[in-house]
Amino acid sequence: MAGSDRAADHSLLTGEPMGIRETINEKPGMVVGLVVVVVVAAMIFAFYWMGGGEPTPAASSGVARSWYTVDDGKTWFADRADRIVPFQHQGKTAYRCYVWTADGGKTKFVSHLERLKPAVRAQYQDKDTIEPWQLIPGSEEVKPPLTGDSGWVDVASPQAMQIMTPRPPDGRGVPVPVPAE
Repeated sequence: MAGSDRAADHSLLTGEPMGIRETINEKPGMVVGLVVVVVVAAMIFAFYWMGGGEPTPAASSGVARSWYTVDDGKTWFADRADRIVPFQHQGKTAYRCYVWTADGGKTKFVSHLERLKPAVRAQYQDKDTIEPWQLIPGSEEVKPPLTGDSGWVDVASPQAMQIMTPRPPDGRGVPVPVPAE
């Protein structure tokens, strides 16, 4: 009697469920099918998040873009994503911000602002841009919009997760990021 037959017989006799190993041995075709479905789903997800194959302004210029604000999230503008924040924009301090919509783009809102910790920013005082992989993980601070210059918390703190979670102003809909163009 083969090992997988013994496992199935044991399962039937004892009423205990088969383990993962036994299921894989018993039904290899099902496992292959499941793996194919997961890979295809991952490819569709990646294609969707990469813009669905349509070139975006960032793709055509070769430089990714992000949103920034100089008025605490009331308004925002797009610029190169590799800017070191904060930076000076038209005489005002600009911070990265994250813009969302929950109604197909009719209304947009900022979930939070982001900056490098002052000590980290000082290390890059002579630079305007940096590749994200060059930054030390956890070197940022975040805060809710429209709170003035207070409320900055370490991105690794428990409060940061609450701050970075987008919430539509009217509380309805599922937030979707608005691409910076």
